[in-house]
Amino acid sequence: MRYHQLPPHLEAPEPIDAGGMGRVYRAVWQGDPAVAPQGTVVAVKVPLFPDPELVRRLLTDRENVLKLSHRNVVRFLDAGGPPDWREFYFVMELLSGGSLRDRMDDFRDPRTAVRIIRPLVDALRYLHDERALVHRDVKPENILFTADDPPVPKLADFGLARSVAAAGSSGGGRGTPAYAAPELAADPRSLSPSADVFSLGVVLYEILALRKPGLADWRPSRHNRAVDGGLDQIVLGCVQEDARRRYSATALAGALDAYLKGDFPPRPSVPLPPVERFKRNQVELNVVTLVGGNGQTRYGYPDGVRCTSTADLFELPDEVWDASEDWLRRKDRDNHENGIPFENRLQPRLAFAGHGLTDGPHEEQYPLILRTSRTDYFSTQVTHFALDTFLPGRLTVRDKYAGRPDELDGSKLANPLAVNLSVVTRDGHIFVSVRGRRVGGNEKFDARQRVPAVSGTGHPKIDAAPDGHFDPFKAAIREAREEVLGDYDLRPEEITFFGIARATVFMFPFLFGEARVELTRDEFESERVVDNHDVYAKEGRPFTIEAVTDWIRELYFVYDPETERLMSGPSHTGIYSLYQSLIYEYPDQIAEINRRLTR
Repeated sequence: MRYHQLPPHLEAPEPIDAGGMGRVYRAVWQGDPAVAPQGTVVAVKVPLFPDPELVRRLLTDRENVLKLSHRNVVRFLDAGGPPDWREFYFVMELLSGGSLRDRMDDFRDPRTAVRIIRPLVDALRYLHDERALVHRDVKPENILFTADDPPVPKLADFGLARSVAAAGSSGGGRGTPAYAAPELAADPRSLSPSADVFSLGVVLYEILALRKPGLADWRPSRHNRAVDGGLDQIVLGCVQEDARRRYSATALAGALDAYLKGDFPPRPSVPLPPVERFKRNQVELNVVTLVGGNGQTRYGYPDGVRCTSTADLFELPDEVWDASEDWLRRKDRDNHENGIPFENRLQPRLAFAGHGLTDGPHEEQYPLILRTSRTDYFSTQVTHFALDTFLPGRLTVRDKYAGRPDELDGSKLANPLAVNLSVVTRDGHIFVSVRGRRVGGNEKFDARQRVPAVSGTGHPKIDAAPDGHFDPFKAAIREAREEVLGDYDLRPEEITFFGIARATVFMFPFLFGEARVELTRDEFESERVVDNHDVYAKEGRPFTIEAVTDWIRELYFVYDPETERLMSGPSHTGIYSLYQSLIYEYPDQIAEINRRLTR
């Protein structure tokens, strides 16, 4: 290039860098002082675009680029070129702190790497949300630093950036293959903002591992022992092949902030597999019914439930433990900080559930048949809360091991059997409970997080019958005494199970039903419980169709105008218990119950 072909307001150009995609010059700005003071030293990039169409497109987006104003985006002052399009140029602020490619070794410490990446996420949020632009070529060469201490990272080189409004139009460029998201590599016209998140995830991996990722294992901890599982999860959440499974820029910012605070970062919202939820007309709940739930059959004591169990201990696959280790460590820390033991105690695991249907007329001839083995609390925690943890191959635990929520034997996870009961008093009130502020260190307590009044997973030995088999009635009595009933002498005959259901989000089967106690509402509310850290409050309503349907609508349901359905809200087990107790109490008025819930 001949210097005199630059416009006259760019004086004294000197070459400072050259590569296969273009040349960069230092020059002195003598243009519009409203844009930058005259005499400012600027950088001028002259891309080597052989295709005039690409240059025309860049000039079309010229105004979008020149309007960019963010602390972590290189400021552009001017762009243009002569009529033959052959010497198109960008004018931008000159940064003298070098590129990330030059300084990769400086930031390999995990927290330092995250602090460098975090402002760039803000830059992506700005581009995506405020400017509707996709950068499409995020890589170490396009991340430049100021000369400050500490240096400020800035996203540069918008030669491939495009407005989201241009989706599907011709032109584009595929970006740099080692950093390009799969959809961009397949279709240069792709304008998914999550493609930038993918590229930034590859950059983060490369900072930490000092190499580009391989095909099989994207965990930087394999190459840098200072990296923990939380940071592995962040990288894996960025580089998902399916764009719908990646972090958004906003979600990525939250994950990085959690990491810097010492918390285990949240994973992206991975789409769940479709499953048929529990439905009654237009009422749809976030559970699937596996056994029971028909509004007719009750499973009582002693002949209504038959349970056999073994001493076999279930073991999670090694790669699940490996991926969840840091999450469990943080969970342990959080629980101890809140005074809640985190002991790896045994729990019953549901291996099979069915019922022995006969042609007889009596309820006791329809026994609920359970077969259990053993799992442990840590496996339960992983099964319940870490389903969306990414494994080395970018699948989640749910993807690889969970099976379908409506199949008990398809899961290779813990399947801890919970006992969940509503409580009905003798003066006609039904109760659920509110989980306490201390449960799991839950600082974001929501008063709507109500659960069945009795809720727990039991213990294979403590809750065993004389024959050694797990006894769900014994488990329910113990949990009720610890959580809500105190010293009340609950008898097995006062407990009725309705069946087994499972939440659609968590692989956690629960044996649901109710306990009808010889207490009034006032007496029940005044009972002192053994372990009161687990329950914040007990709330009851009159056990009438009107009162309970109003309660369900008030506390739990969210109306979806598109489907014209009421979808269950924060506490799916609480909703289900209230609803099931209601239709078992009033089996001949199910239509009226549903009408009141869907009007």
